[in-house]
Amino acid sequence: MGTAGFPALFLQTLAPGLHGTPDGAALLLVRPLRGNALLQIALDTRALNEARRAFGRALTLLLPLAVALSLLVGWLVAGRLLRPVRALETAARAVGAGGDLRRPLPGAGEGDELARLALTLQGAFARLADAREREQGFLRAAAHDLRSPLAALTARVEGSLARERDAERYRSELQEIGTDIARLSTLANHLLLLARDPAAVQRAPVPLRELAADAVDRARELDPLADVDLHAPQAVTVPGDRVLLGQAIWNLTTNAVRHAPGAAVTVAVEAREGGAMVTVTDDGPGVDAATLARLGEAFFRPDASRSLDTGGHGLGLALARQVAALHGGTLSLRSAPGQGFCAQLHLPAAGPARLVP
Repeated sequence: MGTAGFPALFLQTLAPGLHGTPDGAALLLVRPLRGNALLQIALDTRALNEARRAFGRALTLLLPLAVALSLLVGWLVAGRLLRPVRALETAARAVGAGGDLRRPLPGAGEGDELARLALTLQGAFARLADAREREQGFLRAAAHDLRSPLAALTARVEGSLARERDAERYRSELQEIGTDIARLSTLANHLLLLARDPAAVQRAPVPLRELAADAVDRARELDPLADVDLHAPQAVTVPGDRVLLGQAIWNLTTNAVRHAPGAAVTVAVEAREGGAMVTVTDDGPGVDAATLARLGEAFFRPDASRSLDTGGHGLGLALARQVAALHGGTLSLRSAPGQGFCAQLHLPAAGPARLVP
């Protein structure tokens, strides 16, 4: 076979396979044919090598530029995207530092995810503000109602010790002091129950008819002339905290006896689908719509109730409502002038503990 045109460095007789020149400028492919013939194909690779070197130089130059450009674009885009997040973070920090929970947050709305997050945070802050205002009002009212009986008790003790008295007068003074102490004890007990942690609420079967019967007996002891009856034809049991439920039923019963003197009071317990209901009704004078709307607020007492000096602190219905909420139930009140008063404690057969909103 001829060798014209072949690279000088290639030999005329080579073993089959791929061969290259030492400088890499050419490649030779040797393939056996029929007989003893060999096919040799030579390829000049200088152009390919030059293209490869040019590509390498371009890659070496452009890769750092591309990385730098990507970082710059990413930094600009990230900064633009994170600007609302930083504004929201700054506003939230200002709310925490200043205590203004009703301050509007930037970007709150129904737009993208960040706007909805800001709206959710704003709503949560508003609910915290409502809770704080209720707590502050509760503490102010509690301080006021504690200060008055404490001042009266102090004055009574100082008056009793101011001069010598006979045994009968001392006995009378001590009875009045004992009444004031009992009121303070009741108030403190109600405050502790209202502040009870929902996680501490017991979940055991509670016989409501037994609790209602106990409340009726205690009401008759409180006022032997009171007309208090029990209507509970069947035993009803719900899961809950016996102490809290007993206090709630007692509060509803004593509320009717104290605020409707001479009226017939009925305490009824009945099973309902999915739970039970305790109803305390009286045929007393009732209350108007404005007063009814505020009953159940802590420390709220109508003017007429205050003038009668019933011995309450306006916590009975508030505690009953809180107990109902802790057991997943509700307390509903119905009344009208001249049509008596009705309080219904709805308790589910099972329900999670929750606080009054």
